[in-house]
Amino acid sequence: MAVALRTLLAVAVVAMTVWAAVASAREPRTDQTAGPIGATGPALPTCEPGSHPVTGPTGITGATGASGVAAAGGLVPPPAIPCQCDSGASAATGVSGPTGVSVPTGVSGPTGASGPTGASGPAGVVTNPICLCRGVAEGTTGATGATGPPGTTAVSSPPAATIAAATSGATGITGPTGPTGATGPTGPTGATGPTGVTGPTGPTSVTGPTGPTGPTCVFAAGGVLAGRSSPAPRPPTTTITLNWVGDIAFNSSSGLPPGGLARALAPLRSTLRNADLTLGNLEGTLSVGGASKCARLRGNCFAFQAPPSYAGGLRTSGFTVMNLANNHSNDFGASGMAQTLRALHHAGLAHDGLAGEITTLRVHGVRVAIIGFAPYAWANNLLDISRAKTLVRRAKRHAQIVIVVIHAGAEGAAHDHVPRGTEFDFGENRGNSRAFAHAVIGAGASIVVGSGPHVLRGIERYRQHMVAYSLGNFASWRALGLGGLLSESAVLHVTLNVATGRVVGGRLIPIRLVGSGLPRLDRTHAADRLVATLSREDFGGDRYRISATGTIRP
Repeated sequence: MAVALRTLLAVAVVAMTVWAAVASAREPRTDQTAGPIGATGPALPTCEPGSHPVTGPTGITGATGASGVAAAGGLVPPPAIPCQCDSGASAATGVSGPTGVSVPTGVSGPTGASGPTGASGPAGVVTNPICLCRGVAEGTTGATGATGPPGTTAVSSPPAATIAAATSGATGITGPTGPTGATGPTGPTGATGPTGVTGPTGPTSVTGPTGPTGPTCVFAAGGVLAGRSSPAPRPPTTTITLNWVGDIAFNSSSGLPPGGLARALAPLRSTLRNADLTLGNLEGTLSVGGASKCARLRGNCFAFQAPPSYAGGLRTSGFTVMNLANNHSNDFGASGMAQTLRALHHAGLAHDGLAGEITTLRVHGVRVAIIGFAPYAWANNLLDISRAKTLVRRAKRHAQIVIVVIHAGAEGAAHDHVPRGTEFDFGENRGNSRAFAHAVIGAGASIVVGSGPHVLRGIERYRQHMVAYSLGNFASWRALGLGGLLSESAVLHVTLNVATGRVVGGRLIPIRLVGSGLPRLDRTHAADRLVATLSREDFGGDRYRISATGTIRP
């Protein structure tokens, strides 16, 4: 075996010498492009004594494909037997360029030209008597890598031994597929793909104009109907202030005050504006046209209709909420009511008192609910105390302060006291004011304020909560009866503790209606003395003490 190998080596040396001589006579080839340089492959198996490796330790192309095991253990097969090489797996993208032949002494050739991307394609039967075959692993060549460093020269070759790039012989018949080579080492992790381009930023929302000041939301039959914010947002406070005034009635058919409503109420503007909330009882409609209720009624009948523009006058004067739970808000039917609501909304005024309605507002961070009651079909029913308590409890779940407004009691100078039991007037049941007020306070109301009798009534303290039964008339122009007690009025100004809903301080600001019914501050304090007396007579120890100048002591 050793002799045969030596003989074969001698023949190879002769052949290579001839080949080198021919090659040296030719111009060096410059058109051979080296394929991408692959990573250094694993070393071939150790040869038996007297044999030689097929190639020096030239790196095998492909970063991840494993090098196949050398055919027949890497030894040169006997020369007498034609050698048919097993084919390796084809490269993923094409056939490699011509393979350089290593010098017989183990000195690496200048560097065999690697294929463009991977392992050599299938090889034919080699006609050279020296069969130099190398099995190629069938594993797929990894991503194109760099060729390993040139093999170390074992024995220096003469300079003339440099071999020009060999030309591949004609492709022979494809040999049978060689055995699957061992899987090569895992190629390097591919580079992370580029970060996706961030989509364009959407357009910035444009802040809409600030809406009118007024109620945050209005509940009707348990549902929210409308909403708006309170005038000056600020952190939640421990107290809020409230103004309440009595009946406001103007009628286009009987004439209107010169210069409009804002001018008529100008002397009270600073007083009305000096509170977080200012409520008034709007007797009548803010409308034009339509059928009056008096067209179908006989006898003594009053229907009030002021221009829709009066809503703006009320707002300018300092009002924030108008109560519609009374006997005149439906004087001109559905048309009059619709026009009134539209006018109030346009002016930025809230309203309360319609059937099933709970009005809520946010006042300096405090949610306040207002519910109006009257003994009429279009209003929350004053006569159904059980239903009233249900509404108050519902409001209390949504608000920290609950204000109840009642339009109750008989009318006129003879009815300035609060009786026990039910009151009747004009053939109507005007409710049991005391029983109703006590019931809604028991259900969670913070304060009860009233109107309807057109005269001042006393102020009661019930379970540490205030009930102001009537503030009389507040403003008119030839629409309400005047004189005596009918012309005495007041603005109730109180401070409510948010946590308890109780009045912690206040003042009764005396008013006298002058001329055709316009309000003016009364420096005689007649209203203060009157209310203090009525409170003592009707409620005894269950009253608020009111000083001669109107100060209310809690």
